[in-house]
Amino acid sequence: MSAKCPYCSAALDPAPKRKKDCPTCGKPIYVRKGKLLIEFDALRQDWLLYLGPLNVSTGDFDRAKTQLARQFGQDPGFYDVVWRILNNVISAGRPSADLENAYREMARVASFENKDPRPYIAQALTTSLKAMKMRGVKRVRISSYAGEPDFSTCDACRSLHGATMTVDEALATLPIPNRCSSDIGCRCEYLPA
Repeated sequence: MSAKCPYCSAALDPAPKRKKDCPTCGKPIYVRKGKLLIEFDALRQDWLLYLGPLNVSTGDFDRAKTQLARQFGQDPGFYDVVWRILNNVISAGRPSADLENAYREMARVASFENKDPRPYIAQALTTSLKAMKMRGVKRVRISSYAGEPDFSTCDACRSLHGATMTVDEALATLPIPNRCSSDIGCRCEYLPA
């Protein structure tokens, strides 16, 4: 039995082993664990890994896609679905660790969409700082990418590595990510000092 295009059902011989356009319909066929998938299903499988810490399921993707299709009157783009899921996580009043993860994933989506990820990183870091303050942390230290600045750590973040300040000062000024100029977005974090 030969493999079939997941879009048009055209026979594919041999079956692709990695992403390839269908020779019949021209649409991209994705391969995950030997299965041939349409783009949405492949991206959903990839993003279930990213969103695993938030307990996002295949059903969450399907519900968000259905809701948006009704709202838009057509199938939504994949990242519209991810935005909806992440906004649902944030509006659900989940623990601060989940909120921080959701904002970090929003930054990832923004990067994929060629948008500035810094506002979402700022929200993640603000959430983290507020949680530390609630736990009684008084001072924080800036860590530039787990203490090992690399090629994508910008000069501003490199210069802030190891700086300490009160939690209130950090909340008021948010030196990270506001001074960051890295193309991939700020990966620094605040740690209890």
